[in-house]
Amino acid sequence: MAEVPHEREEAAREGVEEVAAEAGLCILPSTLDSTPHVGNLLLREDLLASPPAHVHTGGDAWFGSVATSVEVFKRFSVNSTFIVKNNQDFFPMKALHAVLTARHGDRPAGHWVTMTTTISGVPLIAVAYAWSQNRVSYFISTCGSTEVSPIKYESKFEDAWGNTSFKLINRPKLAHFLYEYLPLIDEHNKQRQNILALEKVWLTKDVWFRNVTTLLGQCTVDMHRCFRNRMIEKGVSPSKVDSIRILTFTDMMCGGLKQWPKPKQHFLIVGNEDGKGDGRPTRIYGKDGERTKPPTKQQEQQGRNIGNAYVRNCFVCRGYLSKKGKQINNQTSFWCSKCHMPLCRTDRSKDEEFGPPGSRHLTCIDAHYYASHNSVICCGKMHGQKEQFPKEEQLSLHPRRSSRK
Repeated sequence: MAEVPHEREEAAREGVEEVAAEAGLCILPSTLDSTPHVGNLLLREDLLASPPAHVHTGGDAWFGSVATSVEVFKRFSVNSTFIVKNNQDFFPMKALHAVLTARHGDRPAGHWVTMTTTISGVPLIAVAYAWSQNRVSYFISTCGSTEVSPIKYESKFEDAWGNTSFKLINRPKLAHFLYEYLPLIDEHNKQRQNILALEKVWLTKDVWFRNVTTLLGQCTVDMHRCFRNRMIEKGVSPSKVDSIRILTFTDMMCGGLKQWPKPKQHFLIVGNEDGKGDGRPTRIYGKDGERTKPPTKQQEQQGRNIGNAYVRNCFVCRGYLSKKGKQINNQTSFWCSKCHMPLCRTDRSKDEEFGPPGSRHLTCIDAHYYASHNSVICCGKMHGQKEQFPKEEQLSLHPRRSSRK
């Protein structure tokens, strides 16, 4: 966070506390009784918020680990409860699962096993809880009780006739307390991870940037639901609403945050005569939505945690021949947002490698969206990565000269 002048430090601290409490970043005793919490993905305490001692925080598996629980308590005297999945260092996941299986066999639903220890003076409770016959959740906590909660977990399932039924399953008080203050974690996670797929769009290994995407993800989910409900009220079918370009929708949340000092390039938002072509190009991404490749060993040695951007050869440029009669290949990191044809965002209409000045009248983007008469470069079917430009369609704009001396 930015430095705060001394005379404004107290006001800033109070403001951060209120924002953190409202957003679910931390649960303060002063707001527990009066403010309803919708804190999906609760995060670690922020140092600037100066949380009072012996409050409680919790979170999902992205932050959950033994190290997180110990550090939060050692640094802030704050108790915590986290779900553990991938961060298994110092966590006895295999041992807990083995004991659970040995005790309850193939019918573990509603049962749990517990292990306790002390690390650096911090008491820890590790729990393996089977909330169905084949699904187990793991918790790490510095406080709480593992006794049976009076409020049971409601598990819904589909019976043999296709009807949705439910059954009540026991769960420990520790797990119930965590989910009691995270009432929207399942719904937000489902929409954020499945429909919006934000984790595949906004990849990050930085914990503080993750905090930003978490808050932004909450806003995106809420805005998407509001938009969906409004459209359905107007008579638009739910399937048509859900077919909206989700990447475009989520990027709307990031628009206009800061005025870019450099001049913006104009993008045409036009379509072909048959309605194809949906607007401006976007960055090329991988199969999981990532915009950059994993870092190489050399890049990791340089301290980088991301690799180079995905690039391909512009397909429109490949339709032209150089002065020597060879195909022109210009790399680009952008493609059409609908058909995924690689397109140069740079204006190359005046580049001499294509021919004399003025020989090309359109940029690659304009040529792609205006070329309704050209089935090779127009916006149509999905563009394959190995697709080749037909040689009979390639053009040479260089003037022919006699080879006679």
